[in-house]
Amino acid sequence: MIVFKMLMCQSKPIVTLLRVALRADFVSVLQNSKEIKAIYEWHINFDNKLISLVLGAATLVGVLIPIFGDVNCYHYFKEHARKNITEKPLLVNYWYPFDRNKFYTGILIDQNIRPTLASVCIAIVSAFVNSIIIFIRLQLKLLQYSFRNFHKLHHEVRSTSHILKILCFKHQQLIKYVEDLNESFRTIIFLEYLVSSISFASQLYRITVGSRPF
Repeated sequence: MIVFKMLMCQSKPIVTLLRVALRADFVSVLQNSKEIKAIYEWHINFDNKLISLVLGAATLVGVLIPIFGDVNCYHYFKEHARKNITEKPLLVNYWYPFDRNKFYTGILIDQNIRPTLASVCIAIVSAFVNSIIIFIRLQLKLLQYSFRNFHKLHHEVRSTSHILKILCFKHQQLIKYVEDLNESFRTIIFLEYLVSSISFASQLYRITVGSRPF
């Protein structure tokens, strides 16, 4: 699922949407209005804080999972030091297509690295999606400001009707952008919902079967 998300975020439709966003951001920076710059800076600061929070939380979770797993394994081996351990414990209950007792050292290395990498990858994709959504909100706010203050927009060059036509065209472009975004992320959202449902159902099945009396 993580690999699929990363591949989708590098696909041509997503890259095209990102280029449109960067071009619109560049145009926003060139605006001379202090109000427009203030709206732009507020959204940028909010996005930076959100990305920092998501990446920090994901990294923390990715680091804590193997740490707690290592501590549990240490206590397990300490309690069973004088016993013959037929099945060695894992940090995370992953499935491996080989004998995990035979390659236990390699599995421990894998389980100490993989949760952190997986968490960071998930956070990067989430930060990317959140940034796109915040960009859409920014464009709506800028469009709202332009409609409310269209009488201040270059009357010496263009007529009022021409300015309103330009703003309506920008609104239509933004609607098209949201439609393209929805079309691009529809598959990712569906697969994430499907995987989450299957995961929840399998865990519920294990709990139900495990709770039955023998």
